[in-house]
Amino acid sequence: MLTAHIRPILEATKAVLDRQQRVAAAARGSQLRPEFDELPRYALGLLTIGREPTEHTAAHRASSLWETLSPAERDVAVLAAAGRPNSAIAVRRDRSVRTVDAQVSLILQKLMVSSRSDIIGHIPADLLHRVRQQSGHEPDA
Repeated sequence: MLTAHIRPILEATKAVLDRQQRVAAAARGSQLRPEFDELPRYALGLLTIGREPTEHTAAHRASSLWETLSPAERDVAVLAAAGRPNSAIAVRRDRSVRTVDAQVSLILQKLMVSSRSDIIGHIPADLLHRVRQQSGHEPDA
């Protein structure tokens, strides 16, 4: 069942796009990851959807970039991806806020991303549970 606010959007889409265009748009939209807030960023023009690399190529690139991080930077990256502010990361790691600021800046450079929310795309699957724990979405073990 369609909600009342989605029905007019679908009708407008059908009026403007032919079937092939709708299928192509749906394929592009399926590349967006809502858990990373990509839909609003795409709608605001802050994220583009181009021709995506294959899943294997993208995963290899992400893991290669992750490997460039030091163990300390990896720990900070997990906490930053979980949404922890630099001040909280500093307290948790017993470091100064300036140190964490510098680490986060270096992490963004090494991972070739522009925001903390993009870090999660580089975190290996076996560490994603830590991000969920730190963000409060999974109970501590």
